[in-house]
Amino acid sequence: MTRAETKPVHPVGERIGRYEMVHKLASGGMGEVYLARSVGAAGFQKHVVIKKLLPHLVEQTQFVEGLIREAKLLVALDHPNIVQVLDLGVEGSDYFMAMEYVHGYNLATIIHYCAQNQMVIPLPACAVTALHVLAGLEYAHGLTAPTGEKQNIIHRDVSPQNVLISTEGRVKLTDFGIAKVVNEAEGEFTQSLKGKFRYMAPEVVDGGRIDQRYDLFAVGIILFEALCRRHLFAGSNDLNILAQVRKALVPPVARYHPGVNPELVRVVEHALAKEPDDRFQTANEFALALRAAMAPTTEPEALNQLRGFVSDIYGRSDFPINKPKLPDLSAPITKSVTRSIQLRSRLEELEGRPRRGLTVTLAAAIIFVLGAAAFVAYGFLNRPKDDGPGPGTTFVVVGQKADSRTARPADGPAVAVQSPDVGRKKVALPPAKPFDPVVGADTFRKQGGKLTTCFHTHSKPDEAEVSLKVVSVISAAGTVKEARVEPTALAGTPLGRCIVKVASRIRYPRHDKATITFLQPVTLTRATPP
Repeated sequence: MTRAETKPVHPVGERIGRYEMVHKLASGGMGEVYLARSVGAAGFQKHVVIKKLLPHLVEQTQFVEGLIREAKLLVALDHPNIVQVLDLGVEGSDYFMAMEYVHGYNLATIIHYCAQNQMVIPLPACAVTALHVLAGLEYAHGLTAPTGEKQNIIHRDVSPQNVLISTEGRVKLTDFGIAKVVNEAEGEFTQSLKGKFRYMAPEVVDGGRIDQRYDLFAVGIILFEALCRRHLFAGSNDLNILAQVRKALVPPVARYHPGVNPELVRVVEHALAKEPDDRFQTANEFALALRAAMAPTTEPEALNQLRGFVSDIYGRSDFPINKPKLPDLSAPITKSVTRSIQLRSRLEELEGRPRRGLTVTLAAAIIFVLGAAAFVAYGFLNRPKDDGPGPGTTFVVVGQKADSRTARPADGPAVAVQSPDVGRKKVALPPAKPFDPVVGADTFRKQGGKLTTCFHTHSKPDEAEVSLKVVSVISAAGTVKEARVEPTALAGTPLGRCIVKVASRIRYPRHDKATITFLQPVTLTRATPP
């Protein structure tokens, strides 16, 4: 069957193994990708992603023994920051793979959206995303076989497309389809280029020896691109990109992310050193340096900022750009009799029988299945929303007063923010207008539910009312560069810190000044029970 003649093997609504197909996510020359759900007793349901090979690939025979051994390696990767392979099933002569469903989008989609909308990703959010990728790599790099021998895994395709971020801010590394087990003493000489050229390390271009530091260089690229919202190695063709990878020149991070702290810049530059011996030598070493650069922000605080940031942009009507949004989860359950075999037991059975036509099936299944895993991030099930003020509390945004700080432009001329060169489609944005305090107050008022939660959580039960002022320094892109509360006596309290966190995540409309200082009086009142 030719590629043009390929038809869906399992239409939406049918079942394969114990999985019901809910929504078709993608299809290609090798197979199809579905959002599915596993249905069990007492109404139990769990969403998964099913990758199914096309029938004509089952008949081909290539690849050598060892693919089964590599499949065992993939199922052994069990870590909270790695997308897990759950099941390998068989129906007739067709094989399918079930993987963990990540309820969110990939980092590349987030970077593209922020670039097109002139938004800066918060520094802590960038750093904690890299930290969680490093945690997954540290686990994979240190994985040992049942015999106790270190496996020495190299991912070889670490990229923003393979970093998934759920609506709850959970970070998952996916696509170990071209992972390589290497000899620790000698590494591996690269005889072919595998992975995305933009995220390769310089040593691979000339066929040099690679080891686990290759993956750490890619994490450095991810951190740079999240901070700068542009490709580190850009180019019109593959040869141009590889030439830039060979040079490994890193432009100043501060040029694209004003206000970035020097410690974080040094971590990025160290991670992107051209020579492997000049980089971080282990994922743990990289993570320790990154945590020190984040100080005084702690990792839990940074994770909260990441959650708030993705909650904001995932809920926007124009996110993501040119990608599907919410899959249809209402497909009916179709009863059918099929069978599903767990991956470990199935592999043990396969090792004892002829593999004609099977090695290619497993090879293509693993590479295709994991290679398409980023598609799971394009659909999500529920959209977060602000439920408004909490019960028993009155939230009041006081009208703008004649305060010299209200919507005051910072020193310096007006700026025009340039859209970085991330993504292929450029969006023409209208000229920025002067900041409107009334619109600013409306934007602030939408956070009433979160502010009253702060008041309920951190105020005393007998405290009926608190009045304060929130002062925000807002960039031309509408992001809050700095937030504080007045009076200063409130700033160091748990209530003050909670309000500052909420205020720092607000996204205001774009304006035509480098920064403005916006003052918003607020009164929080606990209603008296009748």
